[in-house]
Amino acid sequence: MMMILLFPLFLSLLTIGHGEATGATDDSEHVHDCRAKKFAGQDSFVCVCNHRHCDTLGKLQHIGGDEIISFESDRDKYRFHKSVLQSQNHDQHPVDGSDAVITIERERRDQRILGFGGAFTDATGFNVRKLDEKMQKRFVRDYFGEKGLEYTMGRVHIGGCDFSYRNYTLDDHPNDFELKHFNLTHEDLDYKIHFIEQAQKFYPNIKLFASLWSPPAWMKTNGKLNHLGILKGEPGEFYYKLYVKYIIKFLDAYKSKGIKFWGLTTGNEPSAGLKPKYAFNALGLSPDMMREFVKLDLGPGLKKAGYGRDKLKLMMLDDNTNMLEYYAGTVLDGGLAEKYIDGIAIHWYLNRKFGYDSIQRTRDRYPKKFMLSTEACEGAFYDSPKVALGNWTRAETYATDIIEDLNRGVVGWVDWNMALDLQGGPNWVKNFVDSPIIVDKTQNEYYRQPMFYALAHFTKFLPPESIRIEHKMHAKHSGIRATVFKSPRNTFVIIILNSRDHHSKVTIKGFRHQSMTIEMKPHSIRTLITKFNPKIDAKR
Repeated sequence: MMMILLFPLFLSLLTIGHGEATGATDDSEHVHDCRAKKFAGQDSFVCVCNHRHCDTLGKLQHIGGDEIISFESDRDKYRFHKSVLQSQNHDQHPVDGSDAVITIERERRDQRILGFGGAFTDATGFNVRKLDEKMQKRFVRDYFGEKGLEYTMGRVHIGGCDFSYRNYTLDDHPNDFELKHFNLTHEDLDYKIHFIEQAQKFYPNIKLFASLWSPPAWMKTNGKLNHLGILKGEPGEFYYKLYVKYIIKFLDAYKSKGIKFWGLTTGNEPSAGLKPKYAFNALGLSPDMMREFVKLDLGPGLKKAGYGRDKLKLMMLDDNTNMLEYYAGTVLDGGLAEKYIDGIAIHWYLNRKFGYDSIQRTRDRYPKKFMLSTEACEGAFYDSPKVALGNWTRAETYATDIIEDLNRGVVGWVDWNMALDLQGGPNWVKNFVDSPIIVDKTQNEYYRQPMFYALAHFTKFLPPESIRIEHKMHAKHSGIRATVFKSPRNTFVIIILNSRDHHSKVTIKGFRHQSMTIEMKPHSIRTLITKFNPKIDAKR
């Protein structure tokens, strides 16, 4: 078989630098021109965004019939570097000398993408508000604009969460059984709704979903927003129905502000509220309690209030995958709760420890329920430091988790905080973590972490309704991963991660008429896109 060797032809207008920018004006926006800043102790760099300089990811352009476009980010030099790959015939067999061979099975299609996004937390809004108005607009553009990540989803916490600077709910008046004192707070108006409205200017059809950390303390057995605490009484009884009314009042209140929700989860990390010393906002729900709550209270209550399945997608779990099969089996098997559930929300935090097999088994068992990754961040648990400015390894863990999820049928991936401060907060219990963008309010600037660019390799090229194409991989070494999609833009997309310390040759079969071999730099992520050619399928 003939082989295609690929050589980059770098486009002068789209070159990525990793040094200081020169000659930038106050209003300049530089496509792919990263103004790099290296911090002590880190293996890579951040890209600085301020009034003097702010690069963009650029707007995706039309792809010609014979073009293959490459976008590359790596530990040592590039951030979203664009090049055109030119082919020429070669007599060597494509597998010879390859570290990995990816065989695309174009006729085998799988899930459709719902979207990618991040969370509109109090902490995000609080930090972005510390920037001036021009920088705030740039921040929103970076996430939702066509020259940014092009996010299409957003998570919103109901009331406070740990990433609030104070501990609160939307009705902290004890025993307010008629919820007369329920009211949106200034955090809702200034930190969440304000930025949701700004995001909608870039992407009006954003899919928002809500998650509740804890109801008011007076509804709970322990009288606190954190630690071990469940709702008073039993599912089907007074407090569970009052809890549903509290959620519906939130949905109605946001609707009155012009904000409509696409989805709702059954509550953030229900296992957390069953732990005696859990530090931050939580509500305990065992699998049996969740099933009965959905069946007797939440499902019927939402439907009665006009938020049935045709209006609002209800997702169960919203917790780590080590409990996925236990919760799914209890809630979805043989009960009336199943008819109210559209999807399963999962978190990434224990995936590295427990692996991804439970995701595949759950999807195989419940193929009609979509699976969405709804929270991820680095710096959690005992990771040190909490904020690691310029850490490339964290970009690779993001890319790894997204690829592994997508290859098991997950329909999207939603990050946690979109912006934090240099400490990794604010967080009222000091549960500091990392974020793709870190704000330095003293300089009126922010830093795009390597994680930000890792996300771009997926979010820019896999819009909603992109269809995953099955593939097989034979690799000589671990650390090479890939996923393949056809987008509604009629583009063929393959995303490859090389987390090895060495250059790696990767042969790809089925992407074009002939096999092709590319060289992946050490610790690099690469997205290849070309025009989808159905004639290749017709010849197979």
